Amino acid sequence: MDLGAVHADGIVSSDIVGYSTDSMVGGKFNMGGIGFTAVDGDDLDLNNITFNNLTKSDDSATADTLLVWDANTSGYTTYYYYNAEGDEENWGWVDANWELPDSKLAAGTAFWFKAKAGEGKSMTQAGAIDSVADTTYDIVGGKFNMLINPFSAAVDLNDETTIEFTNLTKSDDSATADTLLVWDATTSGYTTYYYYNAEGDEENWGWVDANWELPDAALPAGTAFWFKAKAGEGKKITFYNPTK
Repeated sequence: MDLGAVHADGIVSSDIVGYSTDSMVGGKFNMGGIGFTAVDGDDLDLNNITFNNLTKSDDSATADTLLVWDANTSGYTTYYYYNAEGDEENWGWVDANWELPDSKLAAGTAFWFKAKAGEGKSMTQAGAIDSVADTTYDIVGGKFNMLINPFSAAVDLNDETTIEFTNLTKSDDSATADTLLVWDATTSGYTTYYYYNAEGDEENWGWVDANWELPDAALPAGTAFWFKAKAGEGKKITFYNPTK
């Protein structure tokens, strides 16, 4: 997420106002997310976010598509970028019933963007970010959870001053450890991390990569990812606000 023009003109609160622009790889699945609230504190309306060079269609098979994951139901809410000739009033993102959606997307919502082929596709969102509050996600145990790093700074997965994990499942076996997967739209592949702990190897605990080594990489600002949680209650991820 490329964060730009962050300022606080006339905002009497802990919020700062800004925008971000994310490029989309045409012809690929892209994982993205919502990093802002509206300036009035409401959730962002999908049809008030600026999308550039997207593919509109009156056919779901040929329209750009956005899919919002629900960890509780293990299902998607799907939106299509719609335009029918002679129906210019009903353009933009529509739901599976081809109606303009009433729902809004809260800050922290992650999604798939299934882009049709094309160059210069991007999403620009603008609004407010709380400059003080941390962000905690409740993790649904035994499910896939889709999340984003909500802040404008990268985090080191193993640095508890930037991110903290609660009640996660450590293991020395990738099949039984909680797992975090970061998508790369260009390669259409994941970088995978496991929550690791081997008896007698307390120096090498926390998140490791597929080679069972402590990762050198971090979660960039605005990065969306899957959290594949093993069964368990009270799992949480807290991102500590870097601006407070």
